[in-house]
Amino acid sequence: MDRINILIVEDDPLFTIELVRIVEEDLGFQVAACLESGKDTLEWLSANSKPDLALLDISLKGELNGIELAYELGKIPIIFITSADVPAIYQQARQVKPYGYIVKPVGRLTLKSMVEGALVHHGDTSVAAEIGRKWQEDETLNNFVFLKNQSGKLVKIDLQEIVVIESDGNYCTILMADEKRHVLKMSLKRMTSHLSNKLFVQIHRNFMIHLPSVESIDTTENTVRVAGKEYPLGLTFRSNLLDRLRKF
Repeated sequence: MDRINILIVEDDPLFTIELVRIVEEDLGFQVAACLESGKDTLEWLSANSKPDLALLDISLKGELNGIELAYELGKIPIIFITSADVPAIYQQARQVKPYGYIVKPVGRLTLKSMVEGALVHHGDTSVAAEIGRKWQEDETLNNFVFLKNQSGKLVKIDLQEIVVIESDGNYCTILMADEKRHVLKMSLKRMTSHLSNKLFVQIHRNFMIHLPSVESIDTTENTVRVAGKEYPLGLTFRSNLLDRLRKF
């Protein structure tokens, strides 16, 4: 199928730029058009194919506001994006049965999840299939990362092959299953934000481990054995680690 098209109706030029970036770069979809008023939107729709989804601001230029415009869009799925954190306006917007109501500022992941959810559940099987394909592609891409080594070369790292990540201030040492080591200028906190919490868990202020690589846990000595070596288990991290494991 052709690329998924998203219509943006927003009268703030700077915020429109941000929405375009999210739609095109984060979601990998195509922006059908960027319009500032209800009148311009209706004229555009009369001359073009309908988009797969519309992102509508509620406060627009001209006579029609976003809620009034939504009634004119028919079966096009809608997500409202607005600065109106007002219960009365939200109640009005609900009458249109939108797929979402997001109050600015907009979190990129929040918008991404709403857009993908709306497209999957809207009922167009070809669009739903395209979203499914992208999710599968993202899952594949999330299986590895590229690290820049000391010579500036980007080295591909399979996340399943990482055993332990050790922190030393603003640097992290990544220990691989084949015992290779990669030193990266990045704090452990920042490293955590880049890794899947399904695969990795912090066990100490200086250590993060690959959960599938855990061999045993000594709850008396507070140590974790990973790939043949013992690592300290901090008391503040202990309950989180144990909660993540299947125990019998």
